[in-house]
Amino acid sequence: MEIEHEIIEKHESSVRVNIMARQYERSTSTICTTLKQNDAINSIKPSKGLTILSKLRSNIHVKMKRLLLIWIKEKQLAGDSVSETIICQKSSRIYDDFEMKQATERGVTLTPVEAFKASRGWLDEFKKRSGINLVVRHRMQQGLTQKSRQTSS
Repeated sequence: MEIEHEIIEKHESSVRVNIMARQYERSTSTICTTLKQNDAINSIKPSKGLTILSKLRSNIHVKMKRLLLIWIKEKQLAGDSVSETIICQKSSRIYDDFEMKQATERGVTLTPVEAFKASRGWLDEFKKRSGINLVVRHRMQQGLTQKSRQTSS
């Protein structure tokens, strides 16, 4: 993200796109895309470890991730086990709540343009970025329970 900020600053200082492309060893189309995303890049507060802005997410996504992280930490401090399925369900509920709140503040009826989908891939990336590693995989837990029952018989 630092490079994107540098590119935007240099462009505002009237440095040509092809010169920046050579300097940063990127194609001119990549530089132009960065410049087109100027407002979004400057308004975003990047999460820890964010290096690529592949999709411009709304402010709701950022708020949802922060609130979800707080919720997970509280559950862990309380000694509760949190499965991946529960995290996905909770993240979807938090997102829907934020989206509904934002729609009512604007006085608009809610029409889902881009529904949030808490997929397995999203969860893996979320855990990697946030450093969460104490999440229980529900299927693995069931498998261990079945194995322990078999060995005790």
